[in-house]
Amino acid sequence: MQPCTPSPHIETLLATLEPDDVLWLVNLEKQTMTFWRDKQCLDGTPVSTSAFGTGNEPGSFRTPVGWHRAAEIIGRSAAAGQPFVSREPVGDPISGWRGCGEDLILSRIVVLEGLEPGVNHLSRSRYIYIHGTGEEDRLGSPCSHGCIRVGNLALIRWIDRLGDTLPYVWVG
Repeated sequence: MQPCTPSPHIETLLATLEPDDVLWLVNLEKQTMTFWRDKQCLDGTPVSTSAFGTGNEPGSFRTPVGWHRAAEIIGRSAAAGQPFVSREPVGDPISGWRGCGEDLILSRIVVLEGLEPGVNHLSRSRYIYIHGTGEEDRLGSPCSHGCIRVGNLALIRWIDRLGDTLPYVWVG
């Protein structure tokens, strides 16, 4: 588990949520994501956001910032390392997860829906996800094609912890 380093804006962010809401807070500068419930940080993990910076433009390969909601979670019962193409499981699970190359989508997919018109409203149509990666050795540095990459076992653990709740996601 990564330390739960509070964002300078965490109190403002948490104040906008209902008590039972879950917040996944992506810190672009630190390339980390923290799991918050009931105004308490429960876990933290390294992530990788876009190598091309932030933005909402189609085809830019950039990570959109601001408020998102998880629209759906795909692959809740898939094996760790299960590859997905077009949101469908394909082939056998991949093990190792270090230096597999490509921008593989593994284990789980959290489909993000942007909640801010003009800022991130295209996230879902751009297929921006939080997903497991085949390049766990690169977590902690910006190297994705726009999505938020997470370690496979960490993502599975976080999704299992959600139950039926879908998290809000702040990227900033």
